[in-house]
Amino acid sequence: AAPFATLGKALASANGNPVYACAETFTEAITLEQDATVYGGLDCAAGWTYAGEPTKTTWTAQADAVPLHLAIGARAAMQDVALVAADAVKAGGSSIAVISEGGTQLTLSHCDVTAGNGAKGAEGETPAGMGISNQ
Repeated sequence: AAPFATLGKALASANGNPVYACAETFTEAITLEQDATVYGGLDCAAGWTYAGEPTKTTWTAQADAVPLHLAIGARAAMQDVALVAADAVKAGGSSIAVISEGGTQLTLSHCDVTAGNGAKGAEGETPAGMGISNQ
């Protein structure tokens, strides 16, 4: 009756209930610390009906951010979701779509996970006491 505009708000308010997501694009970086279930690919203009293959909910984030990060111990299940990382733009920036820490479980059904293009690495530093002497 009153859907949330963001996946983050929906997941934070789910209290263990599944989240149903429209087949639209959501641009947000979310860290899941609790269990979550997300059903995507829904045509919300047609009464929340299942849109069917190949329609998916697209979950992306701004450049250099990771769309989905599962914290230690979190469990997530997703269906009909496309997790897409943007291309990195700053040196050492991220182009990773999902980070899953130890002890997590991630179940993907009819989902796509796409990494973006990486960027040049961050400049290194020369350790003290190293280099060429001009003596």
